[in-house]
Amino acid sequence: MKNKLLAVLALSVLASGCSSPEDKMRGQFLSGCAQSGADREFCNCVFDQLMLQFDVSYLERMNRTGIPTDDFVKATVEAGQQCNRIY
Repeated sequence: MKNKLLAVLALSVLASGCSSPEDKMRGQFLSGCAQSGADREFCNCVFDQLMLQFDVSYLERMNRTGIPTDDFVKATVEAGQQCNRIY
């Protein structure tokens, strides 16, 4: 049992190490979005819309500072409204 747990943990670490920066950013965004009570499809839709406007390096910089820019907030609201019509 202990060996299986270690194997799963090792695979998780390896998988996260192989993730692209966009995949990591998506995971962080989806986690925060889901914690707000939104469903996964809606959260994915919003992230996809944001990726059309911002590149990963922009999102990483903003994530490091912890302060969303006005442009990002506006784009998030607009993406949420657009995705709300779909989901």
